[in-house]
Amino acid sequence: MNKKEAKAKVKDLLSSGVPRSEVFTQLSGQGIKDSLLASLIASSADPYLYHMHDRKVNAVITLMFIQAALALLIGFSIGSAIGPDARWVVDGLSALSRSCLPGGSTITWPEHTMHTLFYMRVR
Repeated sequence: MNKKEAKAKVKDLLSSGVPRSEVFTQLSGQGIKDSLLASLIASSADPYLYHMHDRKVNAVITLMFIQAALALLIGFSIGSAIGPDARWVVDGLSALSRSCLPGGSTITWPEHTMHTLFYMRVR
């Protein structure tokens, strides 16, 4: 038995409701390694758990997109309220965040960002 046949048999047996341990004992020793068979069994989704959590996963993904849209709108409104200098503020904050990353000392700041940060502090 090759990998494709084993994968198809695992899918058929698990979808028919056979427990995973019985699927392993039935297909063990039929020409494929036990580790590969265990990997095929473990990588298949449990239909009961899949259907039980399907709506929850979709709700979380929907909430994620709603939060991203709200963040975009709020960020845009705050940025437009700041005025035309908002671009420089964003540049300064992004430069600061890049310096906090691992290996951030190798990133050089552009000259205008340095002057903008100095100008904002002097104001």
